[in-house]
Amino acid sequence: MKHIKYNQYKNSNIYWVGDIPSHWEKIPVKHHFFSKKQVAGILADDYQRLALTLNGVIKRSKEDAEGLQPEKFETYQIVRKNSLIFKLIDLENIKTSRVGLSKYDGLVSPAYITLSSNGDILPAYAENYFLNMWYEHIFNQLGSVGVRSNLNKEDLLNLPIIKPPLEEQELISNYLNKQTTKINEIIAKNESVKFYRLLSNLIFYT
Repeated sequence: MKHIKYNQYKNSNIYWVGDIPSHWEKIPVKHHFFSKKQVAGILADDYQRLALTLNGVIKRSKEDAEGLQPEKFETYQIVRKNSLIFKLIDLENIKTSRVGLSKYDGLVSPAYITLSSNGDILPAYAENYFLNMWYEHIFNQLGSVGVRSNLNKEDLLNLPIIKPPLEEQELISNYLNKQTTKINEIIAKNESVKFYRLLSNLIFYT
């Protein structure tokens, strides 16, 4: 794998990120992602059902009776392959999944928020960025106060995201896919380690 050594860093001014290489950018999510809800309606039978779980986005049978189930799936929304799926409701619950990248076209709950990339940020890289926010309970901290705290689509689109060059996004995504277990162990042992400093140590100096 290609190795890159960074000599200069800057403060990202994002408390859950920390310092980043000086040539990386901080931008609002809405500059590189869009969210458009397409209600399935009469097309519901043409798509498989998907679910966001702790193990990512998986296929789920429409006959699965576990949990709350709709009588029909016409109100579900259509999601496309390589879209990010977010469950940003009931944020006081820190033990539920919050984000995943769909490998399939399918149907998801109308309560979910979906994001599609305009091509400047790789979906696989963005998934890891948002997964880090989940690992560090950032979504829970940002949620509104209430019985069922939540973030809406506008809240999500206005969040900042770090944008390395595309080549480096690909390096990061590929490396993280191979090193997820190791990274999770390090984070579990030292929760103060910031994600992008950890990336620098694991990817660019090893």
